[in-house]
Amino acid sequence: MIIYDGCEEDYRGVIGQLFSHVSSENIVWISLGSFRFMPSLKSIIKKRFPDSKIIYGEFIQGLDGKMRYFKPLRIKLYQNIISHIRSIAPDVLIYFCMEDDEVWKKSLGFIPSECGGLPGMLDESAARHCGLNVVE
Repeated sequence: MIIYDGCEEDYRGVIGQLFSHVSSENIVWISLGSFRFMPSLKSIIKKRFPDSKIIYGEFIQGLDGKMRYFKPLRIKLYQNIISHIRSIAPDVLIYFCMEDDEVWKKSLGFIPSECGGLPGMLDESAARHCGLNVVE
């Protein structure tokens, strides 16, 4: 997701459109993530897209070396979007792409390791949606 003025309202609209066309019963999981980029990409974006404001948000350099939105901004956006998804589809698995345990805990209320790890969570959701009996 990209943070800009009015983005939360726009993303709520996208979510509404999604669920007006696809039943939540047919969604195995939803992966959420936010824009991040290598610092060297900034000059390329400036040159190729001089009118773009995408690189002028509140970014910090993460442990992976990539520029990402300031953590409190990501958490606020995620909490808002997750709340809206849950109001429509309370049982759909939501997970994060490239977020740490703090973001998981503050946004979703748990961390993957508390639930058997992300691969297990995804497998369980897929098996449930496909009607499979998984034996370990």
